[in-house]
Amino acid sequence: MFTVAAIPASFVMGPALLNWMREPCLSREAECAQRAAVWAQREAVVLAFIMLASTLLLSLTGMWLTVRQNGLVTLGVLVLIVSSFSLMLNPVIAKVNAFGLLQAAMQLSLSSASFYFMLDDEKEYPDGPHFSVTFYSMVLPVCGNAFSVLGIWLYNRFSHTWSYQRMYVVGNLVGCVANVLDVFFYLRINKMAGIPDTVFVLGSSGLQDTMREWLWMPGVVLISHMCPRGMEAIMFANLAGCHNLGYTASINLGAWMLESLQIQPAGVAGERHQFDNLWVASMVSTLLPLVLVVFVPWFIPNKLSTEPIFEDQDAISATGGSLLRQLTGWGSPPRGPWAAAEEPAGEPEPAGEPEPGAGPLGGAAGSIPRRHSGREELRVAGKSL
Repeated sequence: MFTVAAIPASFVMGPALLNWMREPCLSREAECAQRAAVWAQREAVVLAFIMLASTLLLSLTGMWLTVRQNGLVTLGVLVLIVSSFSLMLNPVIAKVNAFGLLQAAMQLSLSSASFYFMLDDEKEYPDGPHFSVTFYSMVLPVCGNAFSVLGIWLYNRFSHTWSYQRMYVVGNLVGCVANVLDVFFYLRINKMAGIPDTVFVLGSSGLQDTMREWLWMPGVVLISHMCPRGMEAIMFANLAGCHNLGYTASINLGAWMLESLQIQPAGVAGERHQFDNLWVASMVSTLLPLVLVVFVPWFIPNKLSTEPIFEDQDAISATGGSLLRQLTGWGSPPRGPWAAAEEPAGEPEPAGEPEPGAGPLGGAAGSIPRRHSGREELRVAGKSL
């Protein structure tokens, strides 16, 4: 199915190659200025390669190692990513990124066990809900998408008056209440209370999808504010990649927890005892993200989504003021292959009579005019862009 879906997805390459977006071509001066800006924040490029290596490592360990070994590697990767990004990025950007990564990783996934819990028949799990494949694969996703739209509407309704901190605190607390309903479901408390499984699951999953969208929206807006001008592609890829890595970590760590609690259903007859501890795993997955709620005031800026995060959005640097630069004493942008584009403009030469033998542009006859300084090239780049 993925191979078939890749065919129409590849059609987007045509408009991109034909430049239907009408992106302007950069002049030589603008190209040098752009390279100089990237080189001045070259730690962001280093982080991109760290992210690539971490992704490849998790892909390989997922195929070759055991569940426990893969979980240990995942923990090591999380430590590496959080520490490296916190060391090399602007402190404000580093805090927001660390919060998003850890929040995604702490929502441990139990999907492999819940799949069999819902679909096992009477021979496999007599006390189960025995949902049909149609209900599980069509009705639940469609209702979930509808509640996701509700989450987007709620975000648009309150984002103008609620700060990021308030949205994250309220969203995590309400999300915790919604996830506790899963604990009741796995304990079959709803069945004891006479609530049909279909009604209970539709209500609980709908509330979870609403709060998941509520928490996802401010994260996307914050990421867009964390991308300095001229570094948008690199920084957005790094920050979004961290969030995606967090979701991968939640799957690996969730699988490790399920194995540790001896929850390994396989859809075979008489596996009811495989679900005895599923409510314990659900409780851990519910309470773990609450640890970060205490640190929201330290991680997340106390700003509205309509307010800029930085005083001067155009002057921020992705790596300015980072812990690495503070420790190494970097007070100015590093010099690189395009250092000529970074040099400050010198004092203007006094006007006067040209020297003997000077050409029409000044200087020695036939000489090449002095190239623009770094600040002048940045202004040229701004006009070209």
